[in-house]
Amino acid sequence: MQRRFSRFADTVLGEPGIFRLMDDLDAALTGSQKLHMLGGGNPGNVGPVSEYFRRAFLRIGESADHFARVAGRYDGPAGNTQFRKAFAASLSAMYGWSLTESNVVLTQGSQNAFFLLLNLFSGPFPDGRGRKILFALSPEYIGYENSGLHENSLLAVPSKKIPLGDGFFRYTIDIERITQALQTGNIGAICISRPSNPTGGMLEDDEMKNLSSLARQFDVPLIVDGAYGDPMPGVVYGNGRPYYDDNTIFVLSLSKTGLPGIRTGIILAPADVCSVLERIQAVQHLAPGGLGPALVQEGIADGSFFKLCKEHLPVFYRERQRLAIDTLFNELEPDRDVQIHRPDGAFFLWAVFPRLTISTSELYLDLKKAGVLVVPGSYYYPGLPDDDRLSPEWEGQRSIRISYSQDLSTIQEGLSILCQVVREKNSRA
Repeated sequence: MQRRFSRFADTVLGEPGIFRLMDDLDAALTGSQKLHMLGGGNPGNVGPVSEYFRRAFLRIGESADHFARVAGRYDGPAGNTQFRKAFAASLSAMYGWSLTESNVVLTQGSQNAFFLLLNLFSGPFPDGRGRKILFALSPEYIGYENSGLHENSLLAVPSKKIPLGDGFFRYTIDIERITQALQTGNIGAICISRPSNPTGGMLEDDEMKNLSSLARQFDVPLIVDGAYGDPMPGVVYGNGRPYYDDNTIFVLSLSKTGLPGIRTGIILAPADVCSVLERIQAVQHLAPGGLGPALVQEGIADGSFFKLCKEHLPVFYRERQRLAIDTLFNELEPDRDVQIHRPDGAFFLWAVFPRLTISTSELYLDLKKAGVLVVPGSYYYPGLPDDDRLSPEWEGQRSIRISYSQDLSTIQEGLSILCQVVREKNSRA
């Protein structure tokens, strides 16, 4: 029987990169083959933070009344009010922002948050004009691909590459091309991840101010995906304050603190945006889940949860980052064989292989056979025009994203296998 679906199904019936990524993650966790899982965005198991969550679970279960309040009733469509009040008050005190619970909406994970936001600001508008989400950096997060319900609703501006020497580089924004895109009047919002997924890079404070100024000039919001940054999980290794103002939508997540199985996203936004999101959620799923907020509400209110994350998570990931970089640079020649985006945060390396004789999509398959999972770089360019994909400067088929959230032996063994395969596939020139 040939099943007929609406055009809604067209957005996912190809092969979305996020589906392949999650499918491989599931295979790595459930299959019999030993796989070195260097793909996926699953956070590591960080002892003190995991223990905090375990004890919070026990406290909820010990009291019948507490358990009933958490699991036995719906919260409102914007999420638990007390949590939202505590979150707004804590961030206002930490950063000098003016937030109330009307600026906070909880969602079923930040992936869900971006599905809502990207469709809220792209597609047909009441004035008859179709608008797009503008990604000010490219490469950008794999999960944005196929999020738009309308065709051609995403547009990416290629990043500028700045060599830093000793095998490192960084991407920066191309203000001229971003401005040109905004001048068309066809942009509904600007979006970036900070720290970047996939590169681990952090746009610097002055770059954020430039983007914010452009967003305000052209009357579009600036959406910032802060899933890996401050104030939680706080996996930022250098400088760079979280950015928020009355034209910014700032999205956070409990997943990367160590709770990926409890889908809790947190949107900070102007009250009119939150009001629309609240109504969408009432239709979509009545209310977001309450377990995640219940686990951390006390630590959010007194600031101890933010402190716990900042004390333990960056240290945990930085140790693994150093091992990953050392392994790559010891087994491959920096700059000539491998180039790494300077990692300012998160728990990924973005590696480019200039002499590779095959695409990294093919490299991905060879590595999978060898027992190593990574993610091909070509998936991280949602909305990039075909002309840019055909440019000799495009690095999508010469790059991969490597996760270093696993145990040290998995990282070292997996990367050694990767380097061996890359050496075999490199040109001799």
